[in-house]
Amino acid sequence: MLDTNVLSELLRPDADSRVVAFVEAQTEPIVSAVVFHELICGVELLPSGARRARLNAGIETLRRQFRDRTVGVDAEIAGIAGRLRAGETRSGFALRAMDALIAACAISASARLATRNVRDFERLDIELVNPWE
Repeated sequence: MLDTNVLSELLRPDADSRVVAFVEAQTEPIVSAVVFHELICGVELLPSGARRARLNAGIETLRRQFRDRTVGVDAEIAGIAGRLRAGETRSGFALRAMDALIAACAISASARLATRNVRDFERLDIELVNPWE
C-alpha cells in the first residue's frame, strides 16, 4: 500500500528516482481512498494557476491508474482505525485520523505500507518500507 507521500512524490516533476523505481517494481501496488482525500485537499488549498492544474491532472491520472486497486473505507476499516487510534491514545501517542484510516486499509488488505513517515506508523502492527532509503 502506497502512502500519500509516495503518490505525492510521483507527482513531482523531479520525483526521487528511488521512489519511482520502488513503485515501478511493485506488481500490483494499492492505495487507500484516504490518500486521494489528502492529495486533493492539499491541491485545493493552492492558488489557482498552472501548478494547481498540473497537480489536479496528475491526481486524475493516478485515480485512473489505481481505479481497481483503491481500498475504500467501510465500517470494518473504520472500526480498525478507531481501535488503532484509541490504542495509541491510551499509550500516550497521537495518531491522526487519516493515518489511522490508511493504516487500517493496509491491515485489512494484509499489505505492507510504503511511506516516508515511518515514525507515524512504527508503533502499529504493520510492515513498513521507506522507498526513499
